[in-house]
Amino acid sequence: MIFVTVLVGRLLPVLLAGTACAQAVTVLPLSWPTKLAAAPVDAELEDRVRQWLPAVRLAVRTLPESAVIGLALGQAELLGLPKEQAAQLGRLVSRRYERIAQAPGFNTAPGALDYCLSETRPASGFATLVVPAGANVRSRTVVFLHGYGGSFLWYAHFLHEVYPDAILLLPAYGLSGATVPAAYVSEARRAAEQRLGFPLARPQLAGLSAGGFGACRLFAARPEEYASLTVLAAYPPEDTLRLLAAGRQIRFLAGATEGFVVEGAWQQSLDFLYRRGVRFDAATIPGADHFFLLTHEQISRTWLQRQGE
Repeated sequence: MIFVTVLVGRLLPVLLAGTACAQAVTVLPLSWPTKLAAAPVDAELEDRVRQWLPAVRLAVRTLPESAVIGLALGQAELLGLPKEQAAQLGRLVSRRYERIAQAPGFNTAPGALDYCLSETRPASGFATLVVPAGANVRSRTVVFLHGYGGSFLWYAHFLHEVYPDAILLLPAYGLSGATVPAAYVSEARRAAEQRLGFPLARPQLAGLSAGGFGACRLFAARPEEYASLTVLAAYPPEDTLRLLAAGRQIRFLAGATEGFVVEGAWQQSLDFLYRRGVRFDAATIPGADHFFLLTHEQISRTWLQRQGE
């Protein structure tokens, strides 16, 4: 969960950002038969968290997604967040979903959390497909892997603000996209092409947090399938450092106060890539932590738009 503008007191940029989604856009749920869906999340959770899972599943089935996130942030200790930070994120998420409620296409879109928290291994895959008006075979395509907690609708809404003319494909995969199989994402792409009736352009690949680690793995495994890699609030896991190829468009963005940045893991991994001849664009946002898409919305959007040109 992540994002808002640092330009406090300046409402105009926020209002303008909200109007980006007023353009005609269709937000579709995609489903396809698969044997690659994620296993139930129960085994991944600590006992103190697992005991809340039945209540969370009930909330996901009966409450709006914004309310579910708000309830989760109300349990700051379980999430490992200071209460003040959880309260701030709750306010920012609430504002984001207020904008979603006014955004045609998004305000009627089904969420993916029920799928992500399935009690059994699903027999079908699931993805959110965002299609702007006039989309065609030449349209920019972005594949986005979600972070820990599931695939939230606000990810798609934010990305549509960043890339209003792009086709967006957001596969849902259990609690996180860290270990999503490359073949599962390929299935999602084929399902999108079937739904659209035309082939997708070679997509840009992006991932957030745990999904950023997964995106590195996917890009390392199938570099020929993706035009570029954008990693947000993450860095290349060790199993990808020797596999990421030179001569590709690779970008990293992180908060300067993020734990793995402060402790040096982020820079060490990038230095290793550089010594191997892999060139990339990398930046940190001053004063930002893991949740910079929420807390530093305008800066994040500007960086992504510039890097995506």
